[in-house]
Amino acid sequence: MGNAKTGVKYEEVESLRIYQQAEEMADQIWLLVQRWTPYAKDTVGKQLIRSVDSVGANIAEGYGRFYFKENVRFLYIARGSLVETKFWLKRALARNLMKQEACQDLLDKTQALLPQLNAFIGGKQAQNRLHSTRSHQERLIQSPGHRSP
Repeated sequence: MGNAKTGVKYEEVESLRIYQQAEEMADQIWLLVQRWTPYAKDTVGKQLIRSVDSVGANIAEGYGRFYFKENVRFLYIARGSLVETKFWLKRALARNLMKQEACQDLLDKTQALLPQLNAFIGGKQAQNRLHSTRSHQERLIQSPGHRSP
């Protein structure tokens, strides 16, 4: 899929590995929390679900933004939500809401996703710098007083 006017091609957000992993983790946590008592769901469960859902949601929202800086801002929010998810997973374990193995599996997934998300953010920032440099060069070339060599 792409933009017919510019010819620029782009992937759908669902094809991004980080998005797929965030979605999988959110669904896994949702199923786990459904087995908790009403009080546990209402306290730790809601916070955990909100934070893990926010990871994928912010990747998607940032991906849908036109400007690089907006995209990166939402990726930073996704990263913060991922770290928050780790906090709530540890609280769930400490409060005996999860088994050690299940919690460790999810903590491992959050830990694996974090550097991938950081790399994605770094890639977007590099794209922004490249785009900014090209735009600046194009403006210089198009300015009235510029002479080509």
